[in-house]
Amino acid sequence: MAFDTEEQMLELHRGESFTGRLSRYTCPMPSVSEVKGRGAQRHGCAMINGVSHVDANIIATLQPAAIEAMDLPFLSPYKQAVEQAILGARTEDGRKGREGWRVREDLGPIAFDGDPATATILLLKANPSYGDEATRESHFQPHPEWPLSVVGPHVTRGTMAYYRNDVFGALRREGITLEQISRRMLKVELSPWASKKWPTGQRNLLKKMAEFPSRAPIRELVRQLVAQGVVVLIARAENEWFAEVPALKDLLGTQVFVSSAKIAPAITDKMYPGSWARVIESLRS
Repeated sequence: MAFDTEEQMLELHRGESFTGRLSRYTCPMPSVSEVKGRGAQRHGCAMINGVSHVDANIIATLQPAAIEAMDLPFLSPYKQAVEQAILGARTEDGRKGREGWRVREDLGPIAFDGDPATATILLLKANPSYGDEATRESHFQPHPEWPLSVVGPHVTRGTMAYYRNDVFGALRREGITLEQISRRMLKVELSPWASKKWPTGQRNLLKKMAEFPSRAPIRELVRQLVAQGVVVLIARAENEWFAEVPALKDLLGTQVFVSSAKIAPAITDKMYPGSWARVIESLRS
């Protein structure tokens, strides 16, 4: 199944639910024992010679223009709920803290950064953040030679330094190159819309975020890659990820690893206990 026009792609979101339509052509989810017991060959979709196979429709649906067409009508209820939460804070400091929950739709959405076809590691995040000087042009800068764009030399200095040094510094000290990281690492956001802070513990806001139509294809992208045995590092929002893709929780400690420090960005052996050998091997594959 392929899209010949943008209209065909957007038709996917009219009438029947996204999940219902996906069920016609996506890869079946294996049992936990199947995922644990099979090597490079996976159930349903296969990972062959380090190349993942993800339905092309998922990738098309998660392009920024398609996400905007889906999600923009659903942002208003979330934004209204954020403003109500800000007004409901008891102190000025509380109000200022909650202002970080506001989304910057003008920056555009980012569902993933990296190449799902070559990824051997999933880095699961909550949602994109942004610097004070961020613009739509600087927020997301994909590049054909740098699948994981944030490590490329073409991005802003602040972004490049943050990811090359703070996030991936320990990997580089293990001899992993930036090119390997860019090719093998796929960063996926649970919500594609940028904010300064994730509304941790705010059930009403999290519920409204979960109603964004982009949530279904994001979940499906992760589901398919998990089914193929890709190593998963959950940096943020692990409870929400577990709810969206239950197999993640079942595979904890074998294929899935959760950061021990939800604020620190670094990928190290201490931050992701038990993962290091698999992470290094996957990046070198």
